[in-house]
Amino acid sequence: MVTLRAAEQTDGEVATELLMQAAGALLTDIFGNGDEARVRRYLFAAWHAGEGQYGYKNHWVACQDERVIGLVTCWHNQLPENFDRATLDVITAHFGLDESLNIVMRSQVYSSALHPPTDTQMAIGHLAITPDCRRQGVGRRLLDEMQALAVSLGKTALVLDVEQTNHSAIDFYLANQFSTLQHCPPFQHMYKPL
Repeated sequence: MVTLRAAEQTDGEVATELLMQAAGALLTDIFGNGDEARVRRYLFAAWHAGEGQYGYKNHWVACQDERVIGLVTCWHNQLPENFDRATLDVITAHFGLDESLNIVMRSQVYSSALHPPTDTQMAIGHLAITPDCRRQGVGRRLLDEMQALAVSLGKTALVLDVEQTNHSAIDFYLANQFSTLQHCPPFQHMYKPL
């Protein structure tokens, strides 16, 4: 039986691998400058810090018999004011000031192609399922949880940006009533009305 819950700090090891599955090439380019091991160390530290983009406090997990098998996050215009600051603080604490500036510059290449959610939208991201549990409805359950959260916050749509080369993810979202709004390389911006 699959259950969903808020992520916990102790989920860090599995969450790090799921984050890499969700966007490993992108994360390796931004945070690792080509070094996957470096990215994994950063993601593990960021997860444990709790706050910010890769912290456990803004993630949900799917579990099967207490084993974490899936991950998702969301963001919207009602996030705490310190969300971006917490993300930057974790980067600086982990990499130091000089490398943090390099990371910010590398991330700008991608940031300009991403679409932040409007006041009426909730964005989802980091959706990943362990390979042995794919095609069993786990991703759909996580999407349903995010949709329920969006409705409870008064949002009228879910949005996401997916890498254009991630054809299996695009097919999954299309099968779950998302449509493509825009191609903004290297991403495809997708939308689902609620």
